[in-house]
Amino acid sequence: MTTATTITELRSTLLQVPWRGAPPAAGVVPPGPRELYVLEIETQGGIVGMSYLHPLRGGLQTIDACMKELIAPQVIGRDATEVEAIWQALYKSNFWLGRMGVTVFAQSAVDMALWDIVGKRASLPLFRLWGAARGEVPAYGSGCFRGLGRDGMITRAKEFTGMGLKAIKMQVAHIRPWREDVENVKAMREAMGGGVEIISRATICGPSSRRRTTCRSCSPIRCAAATASLGRSRRRPSRGASPSPLTSSTSRWCISWPRSPMRASSNTWTGTTISGSNRSSPARPAP
Repeated sequence: MTTATTITELRSTLLQVPWRGAPPAAGVVPPGPRELYVLEIETQGGIVGMSYLHPLRGGLQTIDACMKELIAPQVIGRDATEVEAIWQALYKSNFWLGRMGVTVFAQSAVDMALWDIVGKRASLPLFRLWGAARGEVPAYGSGCFRGLGRDGMITRAKEFTGMGLKAIKMQVAHIRPWREDVENVKAMREAMGGGVEIISRATICGPSSRRRTTCRSCSPIRCAAATASLGRSRRRPSRGASPSPLTSSTSRWCISWPRSPMRASSNTWTGTTISGSNRSSPARPAP
């Protein structure tokens, strides 16, 4: 039995968008264009949920292949309001290929799009749907990348505090020795004084032992809320992308933004057919 919230179609759009100027000095961002993976999920009643991912170093086609073969067949025909049930089903069914990496990356796009559908159906923003425990949250300045060097990170942080922000985030445990990262945090604390929170991001590159060492060494310097990824939780945060100034005939959600040159390709999955660059038919999930 189908209802207005039965999932009938998944559509993907693969975007390549040039940077305005140089890419961030994050050390993991290639000099080529940004790549965005956009997913739309449509229901029987015409509600469309959208999400987008920002793979930092390629992988758009890999994510798309995973979406086609491992994700879409298990999502089409399900009720879009079964957000947690769909998440659990996808997580359990794809464990043979690993419970991290590409499968969870693709799964996160589905999860976000489903919540978009639920919010639209209820005509509520998600923070209200989830209880509206807070009406506002404090902001912090992010962008003190390791590739800027010690002085460059401090300069960037001062730009944020000059805007009135009371916290900044800096990158550690990445491409340089961890002791150098600790010295960077010390220098940042001296420059910021005691009235600014320093958040260190130790989530990319390097073994977990290095991230632990870096974060523990930074803790006495009052480096708040170090975000080291030290273990595998049941449900990791989805990695999404910040909105980009682009427009495309295939991306209706961006048509009012300034135009930038870009490339795009699209695929559509339904219960029986696939249109776009791939035309093999996925099997329907067993009832």
